[in-house]
Amino acid sequence: MVRAVHVLRTRMSPEDREVLDEALGTLDEGDRAEPGAVRRALAFLGAV
Repeated sequence: MVRAVHVLRTRMSPEDREVLDEALGTLDEGDRAEPGAVRRALAFLGAV
């Protein structure tokens, strides 16, 4: 899924790319992310 998002990000507006990059950054944090952040990031990426 993350690979597909990286491909699709080139087709998004700069504003959407910024939010997308935040979501990917949250996933990179893994266990260090705040509670619920990974779930929200995955929900956003799933909506892409």
